[in-house]
Amino acid sequence: LNTSQTGIHGDIQVRWDPPPTADVQKGWITLEYELQYKEVNETKWKELEPRLSTMVPLYSLKTGRDYEIRVRSRQRTSEKFGEFSEVLYVSFSQAGLELVHCPEEIEFPWFLVVIFGSCGLAVTLILVLLSKQPRLKMLIFPPVPV
Repeated sequence: LNTSQTGIHGDIQVRWDPPPTADVQKGWITLEYELQYKEVNETKWKELEPRLSTMVPLYSLKTGRDYEIRVRSRQRTSEKFGEFSEVLYVSFSQAGLELVHCPEEIEFPWFLVVIFGSCGLAVTLILVLLSKQPRLKMLIFPPVPV
């Protein structure tokens, strides 16, 4: 288990053994594995691309949440996957983590957009005024006939 510096997200590495009926040690069968995971209260599973390895890292799981993980396999030459494994429950408790208190989701810094946007607008306005100075002088102070 690795956690981010803010303590908001954690990474885990999931490992499993091949099915006992598959003779993968001698190379007679090559299996691909598909891992699926979701939060306990969600309905839709997130699935990773099939891979040959029996270990998969899962990145950026939110701490303080519970997850369900399951795996299924297929022969590399086959289109159909087998049955899913039993569901593995993973709980990220925040009790053992030293957390920096910050909002759960990092918000987009709109105030920086406003500040830089207004500065850019001011600089553009000043440049336009300086380049059109004689014309503006004529508009503001019309020539006096003699």
